[in-house]
Amino acid sequence: MIVYSAPGCSQCRLTIRWLDDHGREYEKRDAAQHREDLLALGHTSAPVVVLDTGESFSGFRPDRLAQIGANETAPSGPPPQSVEDMTPAARIQLQQQISPRSQTAGLESEQNATLNAAEESTREAVV
Repeated sequence: MIVYSAPGCSQCRLTIRWLDDHGREYEKRDAAQHREDLLALGHTSAPVVVLDTGESFSGFRPDRLAQIGANETAPSGPPPQSVEDMTPAARIQLQQQISPRSQTAGLESEQNATLNAAEESTREAVV
């Protein structure tokens, strides 16, 4: 599994902490360095979790993380470096996900901005 994250991203930190706390294996990558690949998957905000099956989702989703079985955490070889490296079945699955994801991408961005603003105001209130 690959986790694309960004500096200062609270949802990224929560996702990585959840995976660490639950003993899940993953490879962490910088979302900014793989922006084109993430856009091809239909994701515009971090974190993005890409399973070995090719399925992907964004945001801190403990419900989705908990559904990941042991067979999805054990790497079956090197993870794909880009969409072109994925198996045909994984590409088809991703293409099916991209269509509905592109309609909600703007909403996800707004939600992330709201969460970041809330985190910042909470930090300021504590100080």
